[in-house]
Amino acid sequence: MRTKGTKNKGRKGLSLLLVMCMVLSLLPVTAMAAEGNCTGDHAGWRKLSGNVSSLAEGKYVLTGDVQVQTNILINSEVTLCLSGHTMDLNGYNITINGNAGAEASLALHDCVGSGSITGGDGGKPRSDGYGGAVYVGARATFSMYGGAITQNTAYYGGGVYVGGAINKEITSSMSGSAKITGNTATSNGGGMYVSSGTGSFSMSENAQIAENTASNGGGGYVQNGSFSMSGSAQIAENTATSNGGGVCVTDRSGSFSMSGSAKITGNTAGYGGGGHVGN
Repeated sequence: MRTKGTKNKGRKGLSLLLVMCMVLSLLPVTAMAAEGNCTGDHAGWRKLSGNVSSLAEGKYVLTGDVQVQTNILINSEVTLCLSGHTMDLNGYNITINGNAGAEASLALHDCVGSGSITGGDGGKPRSDGYGGAVYVGARATFSMYGGAITQNTAYYGGGVYVGGAINKEITSSMSGSAKITGNTATSNGGGMYVSSGTGSFSMSENAQIAENTASNGGGGYVQNGSFSMSGSAQIAENTATSNGGGVCVTDRSGSFSMSGSAKITGNTAGYGGGGHVGN
């Protein structure tokens, strides 16, 4: 027969166990949210406003509009939240490039929803710039979870260029509310360009590539590597004066795939308004 004290101890133990289970059940959700979303809690993040010349390893949040003063090279792990502000590249660009001993990455967030990276021109002093806003090189990863890459220009890849060494893995992805919009390539790939056989570019959830222009591949251009769309991703209202208003795939080693409710809609080109596959 249990005494009253024994019964109370049992109830206390059961209550403690329930609380611990509730706490533990929340931990995986919190960890998953931290990977793909900026919650707006920037405690410990480095604050940026005014002029910027470099981004060393770490987490950064814009507290005001920013103007870049030189080409920015990222060769470590960097997380950047636009927090509703504008990063004006001022004709320069962001290059993400690892090396033989380390990988490099840039994760772009925007917890407010109106932030943008703009004004890139493929980087100075190149006149045939690759990647108006972002160049993704060897051993590099670029991930967009929010914000817009908009009003940038380059010869190849008005918004983003995925290139680099042939035998090094290169990845770029868009998800959430990320947008690549209103960029221009004077040659190919108004929104994005994949040139490396080990390079890949993917879109998922509600990501959009829209209203970009180029000679070939108004939305996206795939020479080598792969480009995939899933979820409710959209390529819309892009323009190519020659081939592939939405997407242009030109080489046998390049690939493109769609799944889920992804859409290519409202694009314009001389040949293949939605898409063009050559060779």
